[in-house]
Amino acid sequence: MFLRSRSQEVVPNGCAVLILHGRQSPDPSSKECCATWGLLAGAIAALVSEGLIEEEKLDSFNVPYYTPSAKEVQDVVEREGSFAVEHIDSFAVCVEGNLFNIGEKFAKRIRAFTESVVAHHFGEELMRKIYDKLTKLLIEDSSIQAEPAVTVVVVLNKKL
Repeated sequence: MFLRSRSQEVVPNGCAVLILHGRQSPDPSSKECCATWGLLAGAIAALVSEGLIEEEKLDSFNVPYYTPSAKEVQDVVEREGSFAVEHIDSFAVCVEGNLFNIGEKFAKRIRAFTESVVAHHFGEELMRKIYDKLTKLLIEDSSIQAEPAVTVVVVLNKKL
C-alpha cells in the first residue's frame, strides 16, 4: 500500500529515496532487530520497580516491530511493481565517544524513534523519567552499550 501510494505521487521516471531502520543479518530474530526495544523495556521495568509505573502498564505494552534486510526490501519493491530499485545498501552506524557520551547519544537515538509510541501508552508526563532512566542504565553498564544502528537506503525510480 505504501509503495502504491507513493507511486501515485511520483512522476514517471521520478525518484524516491527510502531510509529504513533495518538489519544486516538474514535472520529476522537476530539481536540487531530487537535489542533497542529490550533496552527500553529494561528502563521501564526499573521504573516499575521504583513504583513510578504500574506493572500492568508494562505488561500490556506491545510494539509489533520488524526490521527488514536490504534483500527483503528489494523483494517487496519488485513484487509490488511500481518502482525499479536503482540502488540499495545497508550499513551499520556505530556511536563513538566516551562511555557517558555513547550512553547519552544512544538513548537519544532510541528516543527519536520510540517516543511517540511510548508516550501514547505510558503518557507524556513519564517521557523524561523513562528516557533519563534509559540514559542512566546505558551509562552505568557498558555491557549493554549500543549495538550499531543498521540503516537500509533504497533509491527507487518510478516505472513508466
